[in-house]
Amino acid sequence: MASSLSREEGISGDILCNLPECIKHKILVYLPIKEAVRTSILSKSWRHTWSTIPDLVVDCGIHSNVHQNIGNEELTTKFVDKLFSCHKGNLYKFKLSGTKPGIVFHVRWIETLSQKHVSELILENDTDKFLYIIENGITPCHELK
Repeated sequence: MASSLSREEGISGDILCNLPECIKHKILVYLPIKEAVRTSILSKSWRHTWSTIPDLVVDCGIHSNVHQNIGNEELTTKFVDKLFSCHKGNLYKFKLSGTKPGIVFHVRWIETLSQKHVSELILENDTDKFLYIIENGITPCHELK
């Protein structure tokens, strides 16, 4: 009985490990970014999958996982910088949302998004206050819709 149980566990583990990359991406897009990164411990085949997903959603709102660890603008900036440095390939969509007024959307992020050929950029705020200050000197993103 124990051997059949371990065999079933092995089969289900193989199913997760052998999923095509596009299916893994579809799964990860629905997870908060922090959880998507955590999937890298599932197996070798999942280790870098999060770093190639085409949509990055960073939610710094009050009820988000990121907000628990990112309480101020400096930490938010470090988090997004690290996210961009680890992400490989192109991005279709980048979404940054939060509740803090005055978060600066840095020029280097626009440059990175331009290099990654982003076509959808969403800046969202949970409050009625203006959230993002986009710095001067922006490199154009020709792919933006």
